[in-house]
Amino acid sequence: MSERKSIPEHIKVKIWSDSAGRCQFDGCNKPLWYNGLTFADGNFAELAHIIGAKSDGPRGNEDSLKLQIEPSNIMLLCRECHKLVDDKLNKTKYSSDVLISMKKKHEERVSFLLGVPRNQTTVITYSCKIKDRFITLDTESIYNAILPNYPDNHHDYWLTINNKVFNPLYDWKSATVEIDDLCNKIESKNINSTLYKLSIFGIGPMPLLFYLGYKLGDTISGEVYHARRENIPEERFNWNEEIISENLNFSIDLIKKSSSKKVLIALAISDYIEKDKYESIIDESFSVYNLSIDKPNPSCITRKSDLVSFGYKFREVLNLVQKNHGKDCEIHLILAVPASIAISAGRIILPTKDPEINLYEYLNGNPENVITINNK
Repeated sequence: MSERKSIPEHIKVKIWSDSAGRCQFDGCNKPLWYNGLTFADGNFAELAHIIGAKSDGPRGNEDSLKLQIEPSNIMLLCRECHKLVDDKLNKTKYSSDVLISMKKKHEERVSFLLGVPRNQTTVITYSCKIKDRFITLDTESIYNAILPNYPDNHHDYWLTINNKVFNPLYDWKSATVEIDDLCNKIESKNINSTLYKLSIFGIGPMPLLFYLGYKLGDTISGEVYHARRENIPEERFNWNEEIISENLNFSIDLIKKSSSKKVLIALAISDYIEKDKYESIIDESFSVYNLSIDKPNPSCITRKSDLVSFGYKFREVLNLVQKNHGKDCEIHLILAVPASIAISAGRIILPTKDPEINLYEYLNGNPENVITINNK
């Protein structure tokens, strides 16, 4: 019987680099340069032959000898997956064709993700307690959403005030100051020309998300990611582009018109906003506009194009209000919208064009003016 050849070091390096140091078994993808239990550094990979190194070995045949040190015939596997594919009981299930396909699929994925030109993004996250509910923006779901982009600095611009006692009756000012500080850091990075396009993630009270979007503005290229309501952590911010449905039909309705400078705009996207929800903050002098969809609901946003369509319509209603009531009018804004729309709406506000905007939150069942954006 022929002697088994040792795999040369340069072949091992190629196999490691082609696999990015991860198990190539379909669905495993385990990092093999450290121990998953102790996190100790080391080489925890095994080199597995697709066509057995010997003719009487797993999947061995007459070509075994000449393929012993051929990189295309060797997979990088973790110990568990190596044992699985070489088990005699799995001979039919993990044939050479199946393993070749796994290796090819894995290496094509590595090549795609790492072979494209540098494509960095500055990740910005914001989360704040909603009433007594803590919010978690997990790293895995964020990184899955931005692929094939990758973050420039891990957690540099991730702001959470969940660890503080956020009292919605009193703490709006301190929350906006924290957002100001975050955006000042981002602006400094932009001035130093080290800012990449923005990837924005946020969950929290609507007025704070709107304010975050306003402070970020739209002069820096970026994308707002939508938090899906389905509890799938690794896919939380991935769009449901595959859903086949009609485009959202955003409409503007003038509910009440007056000659006053005071205007209420209701953004009724995730819920209906009827008169009883805002009558305590308006009087007869107010004009009332409603921007809504046919059937408002929390899960209405599924595609990037939905956010784009909303942006056009929100800009339209802002222009219409100023046309009808003057550029020095006073806007009062009530939001029943998904988080992504709140941030996107804030980014649309133009500091040099749009009037004062008062943002409301429902406290103890009644709308209260919690944040004022004064553009005058």
